[in-house]
Amino acid sequence: MLGEDVDLCTKRLIFDTPRESRCGYVTAHCADKDQFFNYFDWYFCAFDQDAILIALACVSLLFLQIRMLEYTSDGFISQAISKISGYLKLTEAMAGATLLAFNNGATDVITALVAGASDSGDDDLAVGALFGASTFAVCIILGVVIYTTPEKTLYDLKRGNLVRDITTYLIAILTFIIIGLNHTSYWLIGSILVSIYLIYVTLVWLEERKKDSSIDQQNQLRQTMRKIYAAHG
Repeated sequence: MLGEDVDLCTKRLIFDTPRESRCGYVTAHCADKDQFFNYFDWYFCAFDQDAILIALACVSLLFLQIRMLEYTSDGFISQAISKISGYLKLTEAMAGATLLAFNNGATDVITALVAGASDSGDDDLAVGALFGASTFAVCIILGVVIYTTPEKTLYDLKRGNLVRDITTYLIAILTFIIIGLNHTSYWLIGSILVSIYLIYVTLVWLEERKKDSSIDQQNQLRQTMRKIYAAHG
């Protein structure tokens, strides 16, 4: 006889139950899994395990979530980042490497912290989610941005900045793979990856500072030439 501490809401026990009885089984034994949304009840009861309906519902929810994120980003996040950047006097490149990057990665950081702190062995899930999100951003989001950007604006993209960003991304991935395969200490891996990001932000800051200095010199030169022309005019 099963004890009271045995988890009856497992994949094996659910699918060992006859198909017509699975809805009642998950309703009785999987109710405690409902922290925010009971996916068991949704899958086995609401859609009766119909793969086509579930796929359509997931696609519809995906587009709805994208639309909600678009509204939230355009109405709140973009304006907030613009105000903070103006207050801190950050350039667009610096704001993108710090504030916007933290905004995009905040949910991934929280997910990774929760998965890493649990004892259920969710490390693979956390790593897969992080690399999946970054790959989605590089392939899908960047592709959409390039597709929707006017050609003249796209030609103004500086190759140096693109090479810098991609090189940093590849270095971080290769570092994680090489050190991770050698079963190095987690503290060492984390410290090295954080150091790579800090170096990246420092490079962006130095390049933006150099650019501002060059612009100031050009403005000073123009003002000097105008004074010379005015004196000899």
